[in-house]
Amino acid sequence: MPTNVTISGDANDVWIFQISGDLSMSANVKVTLAGGAQAKNIFWQVAGEAVFGATSHSKVLYCLGQGLLFKQVATFKGRALAGNSCYS
Repeated sequence: MPTNVTISGDANDVWIFQISGDLSMSANVKVTLAGGAQAKNIFWQVAGEAVFGATSHSKVLYCLGQGLLFKQVATFKGRALAGNSCYS
């Protein structure tokens, strides 16, 4: 993800993003919520690994097939599961 992403909807909307490879979030990129969207209703299922660039920030659940790497001062609010934990 090279640029900021805004997920907009109401409190009951659900988003599921499926990525067949790796997820890479560039430095300083932010995933923000608008219009009442809630982090607990946003799911990213990533087959590979996820890498979050320096000072990036997101609020979601990441379900990763491989691993998770946070670079300097990268943050997220939510949960991240890796390996078999994602699919049980």
